[in-house]
Amino acid sequence: MEASYTKAKLLELLRKKPLNFWEILAKNRFLLKDVIATLNELYKEGVIKIEEGKISLKDFESPKAEEIKLCSKCNGKLVEIPKEMESIFQKFSEICRKRGKPNPEYFQGYIIPEDVLARVAFMEYHGDVANKNILLIGDDDLLSVCLCLTNLPKKVVVVDIDKSLGKFIESVSKEHGLNIEFIKYDVAQPLPEELIGKFDVFSTEPLETTSGFLAFLARGMASLKQYGSGYIGLTVQEVRFERWREFERMILESNFVITDILREFSRYSEEEYYEEFAKELAFNPGRNPGIYWYKSALFRIEALGNPKPPKKPEEKIEIEVVGAEDYTHPTLRKL
Repeated sequence: MEASYTKAKLLELLRKKPLNFWEILAKNRFLLKDVIATLNELYKEGVIKIEEGKISLKDFESPKAEEIKLCSKCNGKLVEIPKEMESIFQKFSEICRKRGKPNPEYFQGYIIPEDVLARVAFMEYHGDVANKNILLIGDDDLLSVCLCLTNLPKKVVVVDIDKSLGKFIESVSKEHGLNIEFIKYDVAQPLPEELIGKFDVFSTEPLETTSGFLAFLARGMASLKQYGSGYIGLTVQEVRFERWREFERMILESNFVITDILREFSRYSEEEYYEEFAKELAFNPGRNPGIYWYKSALFRIEALGNPKPPKKPEEKIEIEVVGAEDYTHPTLRKL
């Protein structure tokens, strides 16, 4: 989208009330790098001011009460967590606290436990958990653990390039009797034959370069049986809407329909080394006070018969790990 459009929307946001930088990011619908550039421009032009960590318009006036419209469900998940899952959440949260920090080498980031549980509830609502064979392509978030704590899936298999993550999942699986299978796997390589067409459901939080998304999507689709379904996370912070359209087209042309898109469904607990970009601001934004600003939308897709992946499972895929729109990847700046 054009920079002028981003500027207009940011000004519209700041006309409502002063916000700190991290609150702006949490409400942001635009590419992260564009937001940084636009805020710098507005600051240098004297359009915005910074007072006590809050960013506001220089001519800001508080709106009249009758002009403020509230939406009670705007921040809701639109997913009801069954009461019987509350004990699962307690156990799952304890397990999550025992894992190490995300590994920047693999661009890992953890979805907060509440939102992992919400994904399980949403999947079960659609009949995609009980008695299902489920493949997880990457599992930084320990979705496999949360799924198996319900005792509902028939089988859960995790494929991931990080063997240390695999060791942790296997130890948790053994301790809690969860029967999760882990396979060390790089999505750039052909999909193992024993995984092709064997699953009812796949779930992934893919790399967001075009080639990365293609690889994760193609492997997930190739793993499915006829009429299988998939769950995919996708952000706006590092993917322009033009590429969203490209990804959606990729899905539709593979004989799938997009049944649901839940915006801002998954919140990430960001580590400081993923927030180094804040140093590029023309002003000091202050330390993040604990705002979950990095979020992904959740796509649910369903095959209209046999999946037709954009790449054959036996093909290798050359993957670009960091793209032009990436802005949080640790390799872009000195840690």
